[in-house]
Amino acid sequence: MQIFWENQARGQSGALEFETAVSEISRNNSGRFVVFRSIQNPKSTSSGNVSPTDKKIFFMPKKFPITTDYKNGPTDKSPTTVGGQRMRDNSILIRWPLLSVGQSFACCLLIFSFSLRAQNPLPQPEPGELAPVDPTFDEPLSRGIAFVYRDRFEESLALFDSLQKAYPDHPGPHFYKAATYQTWMSSYRFNGFQKELEKNVEEAITKGTKLLRTTNDPWLLFYMGAAYGYRAFYKFRNYHWLDAYQDSRKSLNYIQTGLQKQPKLYDAYLGLGSYDYWSTAKSIVLKLLTFLIGDKRDLGLQEMELAMEHGRYSRDEARLVLVTALFDYEKYGQALAVLDKTEYPARPQIMTELYLRGRIMFEFGRWPEVEMIFRELLQRLKKHRYQSIGYQVECKYRVAKALQQRGRHKDALALADEALAQSEKRNAKAELESDLGSFNEMLKALKRLKEELKDAYRL
Repeated sequence: MQIFWENQARGQSGALEFETAVSEISRNNSGRFVVFRSIQNPKSTSSGNVSPTDKKIFFMPKKFPITTDYKNGPTDKSPTTVGGQRMRDNSILIRWPLLSVGQSFACCLLIFSFSLRAQNPLPQPEPGELAPVDPTFDEPLSRGIAFVYRDRFEESLALFDSLQKAYPDHPGPHFYKAATYQTWMSSYRFNGFQKELEKNVEEAITKGTKLLRTTNDPWLLFYMGAAYGYRAFYKFRNYHWLDAYQDSRKSLNYIQTGLQKQPKLYDAYLGLGSYDYWSTAKSIVLKLLTFLIGDKRDLGLQEMELAMEHGRYSRDEARLVLVTALFDYEKYGQALAVLDKTEYPARPQIMTELYLRGRIMFEFGRWPEVEMIFRELLQRLKKHRYQSIGYQVECKYRVAKALQQRGRHKDALALADEALAQSEKRNAKAELESDLGSFNEMLKALKRLKEELKDAYRL
């Protein structure tokens, strides 16, 4: 399929195959809305252009401003050529008058990447059935993961270091070291180990690529897919759009190949579920995408649940990822039910568990629990070696909100003032954002809370 693109603001246009359209659009276009126009049963005219007889126009949601000749539907003036090139059968015209480069690319990437996903029925494992073990690393891997989900990150890294020395040519230890660094940083919202994470991801990809020349083990394919997934994530976060797209495609290919070789590799569905859910949920053009290719969020949730129930090594991570997605989907009751399904009821809740529980309580308006949870998080953050000012400010905001709701306006105002003063010391480059909202969004809510408290206190 061809993509035709037209930048009305710059007078630029072109026709490209789907494969290369992504990079070209990302470099050449900006706009605010997208109009898709498919042409079927074209007929040649005397001018040599294509005269479409069956046209479809897809508009952005009404909340996005639209100014276009297509507003009232296709007319005789609808273009059949772009940049002097004839629109071929089943072509698509994309117009981007006012969007940023990144948003233009993101839209194209999402539409195309959805076409990559082969949609097969989900497997139906027996109750209690788990994915097969990784015969190379099973026992030490299980211990290392258990350390991670007890906030014992240094012990986990030491164990994976020993595995790396024992298996110097295997990507597995490097992948699990990268995963440990990522979990540690996201749990406390700092990015001090980003270089170590990226180094281990690169080592995993390099060693895995070499090892695949002599073996085609499903777990090896899983590690390769997961490593490319990590690399796609941090490249996307750093606005390296095309590199992120290419890595996400490789990640999907490796994971799907692994599933073809071993259909019971249920751990792989965590990556697929995250991809299906978040690529839809975070899209700036959600309503347009769901109209074109369907809303993938429910499928993503099912895939995450499959990994949580039947994965061999990813059950803990899948549980937290699923709770995060359910919260984002505003299914708070379901999120709490999943959060309560822990395999370690006797151990203290780790940071991510505690934070998710606190956010759910916040939505439920259970203010005594909100205060208790975010005070505990705040104390843990203050004691941690790597500080996140933004995370501490958020905890203070949510405690202050709980105090307000319980009528303790003076205490709430004092804490809000303290949080706002501390926010000025934040180094955004040294910290990570929450998965459930940006620091700036929270800061605006904190400032509104302060104004509410000042008004109430004066009364």
